[in-house]
Amino acid sequence: MFNVARFISKVNAIESAPPSNRIQFASDWSDVFVGAYGNPMPPTLTSIPAKGAMFSMFLLAYGNNDNGKTLMNAGVSLFAATMAPGMLPLFAAIPPLSYQGFSQTNIDGTTTIGLLGPALAAATDPWFRTGTAVNVASGVTIPWS
Repeated sequence: MFNVARFISKVNAIESAPPSNRIQFASDWSDVFVGAYGNPMPPTLTSIPAKGAMFSMFLLAYGNNDNGKTLMNAGVSLFAATMAPGMLPLFAAIPPLSYQGFSQTNIDGTTTIGLLGPALAAATDPWFRTGTAVNVASGVTIPWS
């Protein structure tokens, strides 16, 4: 389940103390998503590789004014896509696709701390809910969040 409060709290922490370098940026943002959704339902065995894939995309996004949001969105999509195979053999998962949360939030240039977390959560929670998992034994379908 996506933990909205934890997600917002972690984003607020980044806003309050922005990362000072590429590694810290990628680590902090990866922790936001893993902290809020790293233990999905159904469970997955690929959370660690998923975090690594997302981290790599976030490294590329750091300081990239032209493509940063696109790379961040791709990183979150890759995170979900990498978690899906780890839900086997109990669940056949269809991950949510084409995350656009960073592009949907229009708070560039704002100096007000505390706006980004709720705005991203409002885009991210419904997006995770578009992922589905089918129990291979019973055929019951459940949403990811």
